[in-house]
Amino acid sequence: MDWSKTKTIFIVTFLLLNSFLVYQLIQKQNASELNVRAEMTLQQRFEDNNIRITENLPDEINEGRHIVGKRTPVPQEAIDAVDEEEILFPDEHAMGVVLDEPYSISNDNVNEDIGSFLESEVYNGEQYRFASWDQENQNLVFYQTYQGSTIYTDQEEQLVLFLNDEGDVTSYLQSFLEVEEHGRKRELLSPLKAIESLLNEQLLTFNSVVSQVELGYYSYFSPLGESQVFAPMYRIEIDEESFYLVNAIDGGIQELTDSAHQENEDTSEESRENEEE
Repeated sequence: MDWSKTKTIFIVTFLLLNSFLVYQLIQKQNASELNVRAEMTLQQRFEDNNIRITENLPDEINEGRHIVGKRTPVPQEAIDAVDEEEILFPDEHAMGVVLDEPYSISNDNVNEDIGSFLESEVYNGEQYRFASWDQENQNLVFYQTYQGSTIYTDQEEQLVLFLNDEGDVTSYLQSFLEVEEHGRKRELLSPLKAIESLLNEQLLTFNSVVSQVELGYYSYFSPLGESQVFAPMYRIEIDEESFYLVNAIDGGIQELTDSAHQENEDTSEESRENEEE
């Protein structure tokens, strides 16, 4: 064996490998610098237009995909989780529970008490998030979540807590979505890029205030049978009066005009104020 040639081959191989690794490192550094410059440029655009963002933006999620939510029959585990309360079944997809005694909700600790109720009394209660307060009918509406993001369904409310005149929970109605991911993963817009898309379309103008940005799942289309496809979208509130959905995959924009969404924002604001107090 010619050790001299072998040693030369090893040296050349290592040099090529090192060169390739250095090239990759430079490429990553350049990409990172471009992202930083792009973000700085975007921040400068906001400053030039005196646009303010008044709350912390949601964490960036690099990739995501559509999801399919399918109404499912009431699982036996949910029935077994109920103690001795009366159980009603309006249909195979919903379960109503009448409490033996009202569950007390204190005016001073509304959020904490409701959270405790969901955790202790409702099957998978931690997977539901507050949506709106129906003052006329004395009930609280919640939507199911997927990986921490709310699934907004226009067809039905996923969980409703019914209150008495004292504001205590007397019963609840729960339905269930089975969620599956659909399609291939796609790169998602960052929260700042979603806001920029409103600026590009002149929906965000000089002196505007971005008062809320939330990533959730919405559907443009009516359900197909028991199933419905949802896309990841940013719900962005402007000047506490205009609401827009920005598709986190393709950047499409839709204005929210549904009064229920407006009410949801009003109640969320009241909820935040109660927490601060």
